[in-house]
Amino acid sequence: QALTAAGLEPRRQHGVILDELWRVLRVGGGTGMADRVNELTRLNRTEGVCQIMITHGIRDLATGRDQQVEGIEHRAGALVIGGIPRGEVEVLAGVVSLTDAEAAELISWSSAADLDPRTRPPGSGKFLIKHSPTEPGIPVDVLLTPTEIEWGGQNSNRAWEA
Repeated sequence: QALTAAGLEPRRQHGVILDELWRVLRVGGGTGMADRVNELTRLNRTEGVCQIMITHGIRDLATGRDQQVEGIEHRAGALVIGGIPRGEVEVLAGVVSLTDAEAAELISWSSAADLDPRTRPPGSGKFLIKHSPTEPGIPVDVLLTPTEIEWGGQNSNRAWEA
C-alpha cells in the first residue's frame, strides 16, 4: 500500500486467512496475540486487507483469562456457520438472530457423536451465511468437483479407515 501511495504500484487488495483461530488466540500464554487479532479486525479495512477467520465455535471467541477478544464476531461483515450443536446455537444467539428454521437446520447438520468415522458427516459442505445480525441467512451447499471427490474431498477421517 505504501508503494501505491507513492504512485509506484497499482492498488491491490489482499486477503488474510486465519484458520484454527482458537490456536492463534492462545499462542504465547496470554502475551497479546488476542489483542493483535482484535486490532486486525479494527484496522485492516483501511489498509485494503480483508480477513477470513475460521474457528470451531463461537465459544473460541469468549473472553477468558488467556485472551481479551472484544467483539470480533460483532464486527464481522458476515458469519459463515456450519453444523453446530444446540448449545452452540444458544450461545450464537447472543451475536446473531437465528430463525427457528435456521437453528434447526444448523443442528441437523451437526455431526452425531456416535457417527461412524467412515461415513460422511450430515453437514459436510453445508453452511449458513449470515450477512446481517437480523436478516435471514443464506443456506449453501458446497459441491465438490469429481476430482475433489476422487481425491477424498473433505475426508478428515482417513486415520480411522481400515
